[in-house]
Amino acid sequence: MLPVNVIGAIILIQNWIRVQNMNHYILIAADIDRARLYLPSAYDIAMHRLEIMKWGLNNRTFHRKRLTPDDKALIYISGRRDHCQNFVGEVQLASAAMILRSSDRKKVSAPSGEGVVSEYYVNLKNVNLFNNNVSIREIATDLDFIKRSEQWWRYMQGGVIRISGRDWSYIVNKSK
Repeated sequence: MLPVNVIGAIILIQNWIRVQNMNHYILIAADIDRARLYLPSAYDIAMHRLEIMKWGLNNRTFHRKRLTPDDKALIYISGRRDHCQNFVGEVQLASAAMILRSSDRKKVSAPSGEGVVSEYYVNLKNVNLFNNNVSIREIATDLDFIKRSEQWWRYMQGGVIRISGRDWSYIVNKSK
């Protein structure tokens, strides 16, 4: 039997290794169609996905195959409608990307089931909505993944963006 202090050290090392291997992402919710305002907004879609604890992904979503359980992600609302161009919360992934059954595709995509239909999804856990949304416009110059802050919107495409732990912490701290 190992002494308690050795077991504690092993647990600390295992946790350190897990944190070092953790990835940080931005999950992007986009308006279905800016012209058809009767369709759900990006914010409505994000809130629906957070409520059902599943985030819809498509076949060509960036980093889809790299998503792993316990990775951390920020929720970003794109577009031009309510809460647009803001980070509104954080989550932890509870699974890798999985194929959605065709009968469930509309349920994960949007509250009304209309618009873009997801082909894949990740399960979510530990949802935390920010008390104060964080505007990308106000912090673009401070983020490492944005190389040209005057064109920040170019870096906010693709469905999922991988970011550094530093950028993730910076955005989370700005929400407080």
